[in-house]
Amino acid sequence: MGTDQSLWGVVTAAARGDGAYMSKQDERQALEEVCQRLTTRFPHLPAAQVRATVEQVHARFDGPVRDYVPLLVEREARALLTAMGREEEIAASG
Repeated sequence: MGTDQSLWGVVTAAARGDGAYMSKQDERQALEEVCQRLTTRFPHLPAAQVRATVEQVHARFDGPVRDYVPLLVEREARALLTAMGREEEIAASG
């Protein structure tokens, strides 16, 4: 599935109510892992653009429940980066 096991473990523990909620440090680490995965997935885009997209999406999530934020950020950033890649392909071919 591509989801990092450490992130998945925290998310599923929180969903089960095990009391293992994501700390700010865990969230930062998970977002760093998101950047790494998306940089690998989109090698044709500059790493700085991938990181900026992740940071832009992350900034939209402001609320008390943080456990699912990295997962939601990754999904939205992946969709945006996919769209950017398609736009670049169209521009290059036309």
